[in-house]
Amino acid sequence: MEISARLRDRFPRLSCEESFDFSRHTTIGCGGIASVAVSPSDTEETTALLGWLEREHIPFCFLGVGANVLPADGFYEGVVNRFWRLNALRAEGMSVIAGVTAGQLLRVAEKRGIGGFSPFSGIPMSLGGGTAMNAGVRELHFSDVVHSVLCAEKGKLFTFSKSDCAFSEKKSIFQQGIAVLGAFFTGKRSD
Repeated sequence: MEISARLRDRFPRLSCEESFDFSRHTTIGCGGIASVAVSPSDTEETTALLGWLEREHIPFCFLGVGANVLPADGFYEGVVNRFWRLNALRAEGMSVIAGVTAGQLLRVAEKRGIGGFSPFSGIPMSLGGGTAMNAGVRELHFSDVVHSVLCAEKGKLFTFSKSDCAFSEKKSIFQQGIAVLGAFFTGKRSD
């Protein structure tokens, strides 16, 4: 049974796209074809999915909005995990799920009078990808505003404090295959 059929059988709410073309989903238009791309419906399904992929020894990777990535040409016989369906954002505490874009975060923060995120304006990224790579500009990086991160590894859900994330210039612990599912950001009151 092919990977996509096995995935649909095991995870009926999972959104699957067969023969996923990386070049259509990256900002510079490069990359080959993957067996399948999946988009889980919530953090619990994501955690179970990642655990299942590991147990079944099926290769997988993560793809946010496709900025700052250079997928290889050719065929990737694995599963591309995309978190665009994980897009909840609660402005009261700036709790954000991985699929929220920087633009969405900025719009909600502005409406709620929460500042401190404006240097992220215009950067094409999802908050999961931005957190994983500690994205930013000279004035501000994710490590400056992240309080804690909701993540998954080996089928288990964790919350890492900022110090657990091992942030450095364009790096974090999440680049070792740990999935960022959400984050809690600290902003400041602003007009």
